[in-house]
Amino acid sequence: MIQQIQFFFENPRKFYSIVFGIIFFTFLLVFKKWHVFSHEDVDRLVSNLLQFSSIFTAILITYIFSKVFQIRQEKLERFKKIVILSNKLTDLRRIAAILVDCHSFWDATMVLKMNTTYKEIDYFYLHGITRPHQKNNSYLQSLRTKLLSDDDLGGYNLYIAMKNLYLKNKPQLYLLNEFDYDYTYTSNILDRWQSSHCANVLWYTLSHKWSVYSGCFNFNALSQKDQKRIEDLSLKIDENKYKGRTFDRKLLTEISSDMESFYIPELLKLTLENEEGLSKILKNLLFLLLVSVVFGVLIPIILTSLVISLHLTIIMASFSAIVLITNLIYFISTIYYSLTVEIKVP
Repeated sequence: MIQQIQFFFENPRKFYSIVFGIIFFTFLLVFKKWHVFSHEDVDRLVSNLLQFSSIFTAILITYIFSKVFQIRQEKLERFKKIVILSNKLTDLRRIAAILVDCHSFWDATMVLKMNTTYKEIDYFYLHGITRPHQKNNSYLQSLRTKLLSDDDLGGYNLYIAMKNLYLKNKPQLYLLNEFDYDYTYTSNILDRWQSSHCANVLWYTLSHKWSVYSGCFNFNALSQKDQKRIEDLSLKIDENKYKGRTFDRKLLTEISSDMESFYIPELLKLTLENEEGLSKILKNLLFLLLVSVVFGVLIPIILTSLVISLHLTIIMASFSAIVLITNLIYFISTIYYSLTVEIKVP
């Protein structure tokens, strides 16, 4: 039963076509047996349409506003979670900034080449996530091929991944300290970080493939101040998990793994939900409101204000009645579907 209602709810045109057809042929049968001849009967029908429409429109408007307030409240509650997760992601980006800005941590030849010869290749492009101007760019394609075959770039994958998390080319003063600025991220950049597995490169390089990359990084180059900052940032990300931990390679890999497996995917999901515009329910209800005003208010007013033949008046009033009944049935099914969704426990 619920699946059938869901099908019609998600396909309002089909619903309208079927219900409208049923009611239309029902009216034909009724009018064939009981004809309306007098102006008094037509005036009564028009008056009933106005009364029904005024009540139905009032119910619709009330329900629409209640849904709007409900959705707004849900978005506000969701935004609180988004801010908390965004602050944790910002802390990871601060760690990335510390690593990128510590030039002695990296292989000097690799850094020089990545900032000169291959400066136009970022981590996104390297992993197939391109911007419009990068698509089918033969120069970038040849440069990417050259980079992948260059054997003198030890640890470059982690370097450009951290640069893409850092977004160094953009002014970001909030990365220079540990305060929570409640800076939030768009779904576009979150999706690119998630799709490229940018945050997971720390785990991949410093844990999974450590035997390959162990000679590419100089952890002793990180100052005591930088190590302390990373420890403090790890506590902000998850105090219970990282309390009492000192800076080491494993700390970085665990933070990376947590970000990749939970924080970024959850943040992306919540952000996408908050970026959604009008829900399908609200769009359908607004459509019902428009139809009700047109066929339940405007047409009856026209019929009572202008001199129109009795035959045409009967046709227009009957057609309006059919549309309004169809509206009512669809509204009831919409409420039923909405309630089943609301009370459903995941």
